Amino acid sequence: METAFDQIERQGTPVDYSAELGRIVQSLTTLGERLKGRRAIPRSAAGRRALCPRS
Repeated sequence: METAFDQIERQGTPVDYSAELGRIVQSLTTLGERLKGRRAIPRSAAGRRALCPRS
């Protein structure tokens, strides 16, 4: 049991990733909003033909 406590003491304090995770969540939220905005923009007929030309 004592060796387990010794190992915990040697590991030190855990790294706090909360700030980095907050930035990641914020970036993903922004990306999701931008994608939602892109889906709301209707494609013009010319744009659809350019993306999917018919043979």
